Amino acid sequence: MTFKEVIIAEGSRNILDDIKEEMETVSNQLGNISDRLNGITTEQAKITRSGKDIKEKYLEALKSYIDILQVADIDSSELKSIKTSFDSGGNDLSIAVLAQIFALRKVSKSNRNTVEFPIVLDAVFQQEPSASKIELIWNFLMEHQPENSQMVIATTDLHGYEPKGKIIRLHNKTALFNKEDYIKESNEISFYEDLMLKYINAEAKK
Repeated sequence: MTFKEVIIAEGSRNILDDIKEEMETVSNQLGNISDRLNGITTEQAKITRSGKDIKEKYLEALKSYIDILQVADIDSSELKSIKTSFDSGGNDLSIAVLAQIFALRKVSKSNRNTVEFPIVLDAVFQQEPSASKIELIWNFLMEHQPENSQMVIATTDLHGYEPKGKIIRLHNKTALFNKEDYIKESNEISFYEDLMLKYINAEAKK
C-alpha cells in the first residue's frame, strides 16, 4: 500500500464520518417534523369533531332564515355545506346573503364569549323586491335585531315603515358629516384609541 492510498483511505473515512453525522442530524429533523405533523393531525381531528356541531347549527339557522325570508331561488344542495356564495340570482341573492349574515352572527355569538359585533346593512332592498318581500325583510330585521349590539341599516327609502331606534336622514349629497360633526366624532374616536393604547401598554408590562 502506498502513502497516497493511505491518504485517500483516511480522507474517505473522514468523509463517511461527516456523511453519517449529517444523516443523523437530518434523521432527527425528520423525526421532529413527523411529531409536529402528528400533533397537527390530532388537533385537526379535534377541530373537525367539535366543528361538526357548529356547522350543523349554522346550516340549521341558515335554512330557517331562508325559509322565513321565502327565498325560492336557492337549491337545497346549497344548504348542506358551508358556502361563501350562492348561485341564486335577482333579489333572492341579496336576501340569501342577509340570511347568511344573521346565521353567522347567531352561531358566533353562541360559541364565543365576546362583545357582539354590529351588523351594518347597505341596500337591503336591492333589485326592486315586491311589497310583500319588503315587508318580510323589515319584519325579519326587526325580530332578529341583536339584543346587546347595534344594527345599522342604510336605505334610500323606508317604504312606510318606522324601525325601532334612531333614524338619521342625510341631506348633503356628497358628505356624511359637516365640519362640526366630524371634529366631534374624531375626538371621540381618539378618546377610545387612547384608552386601548393604555390598556395594551399596561398588559405588555405585566
